[in-house]
Amino acid sequence: MRVRKAGLKDVDELKELYFNLMLRFEKMDSFDTQDRKYWKTKAKAHLRRLIRGKEDDFLVLEEDKKIIGFSQVKMIKREPIFKIKTDPHIEATFIRPEYRGKGYGKILFNESVKFLRKKGAKYITVGTHAKDAGANSFWKNMGFKEYNIKYRK
Repeated sequence: MRVRKAGLKDVDELKELYFNLMLRFEKMDSFDTQDRKYWKTKAKAHLRRLIRGKEDDFLVLEEDKKIIGFSQVKMIKREPIFKIKTDPHIEATFIRPEYRGKGYGKILFNESVKFLRKKGAKYITVGTHAKDAGANSFWKNMGFKEYNIKYRK
């Protein structure tokens, strides 16, 4: 098992995993209903742009050359009024369901933290859906504290 930075060769597997993550959100909230046409026609190009770009990085967790999970991390630029200029953020994390509960999420999380620390992160933020009890429990177990709440009307 190893964690590595994703490359363009990983786009097909990343698309599958990312779509499965988004389906979880869709089941929790109709606001997150996925555009199936987009996923069929444009998602690969979008992922390629993200992988080639400078803002997002994807880390993949492999076992026997199969990607079993990924983490999308980024250093978000903050408004210049703040002393802390970047917001190191874990944008998305997903482990295939059959690999959950075996410590793989923690391994991927620890490698994501190391990756962001090398980029200068002093703290890290993560977001998840309020209704995703499993994810909320995972992040709390990883030491995260709730600090910001969003509302929608």
